[in-house]
Amino acid sequence: MHWIMSCKQVSMQISRSLDTPLPLSRQMGIRVHLMMCKFCRRYNRHLRLIHALLNREREKMLAKEQLSSEARERILKAIEVTMRQEELKR
Repeated sequence: MHWIMSCKQVSMQISRSLDTPLPLSRQMGIRVHLMMCKFCRRYNRHLRLIHALLNREREKMLAKEQLSSEARERILKAIEVTMRQEELKR
């Protein structure tokens, strides 16, 4: 992978990084691109904000529900497995 990535590549990698850790080479490629591109910096900031807000809301919803901690763990693990399977398909 080249150190300089396109905006399209960076936006896809930023999105992936919210769910799974990226290799160091991709992280560095994103950083290099973000140093040069104000639009991708803005996209990164906004996407991370949206992700944090959605996670907070998810936690609030789970806290409101009368689910046992075991049920919560099963649901979260099922979501994680599904996300990993989708990632492998890409």
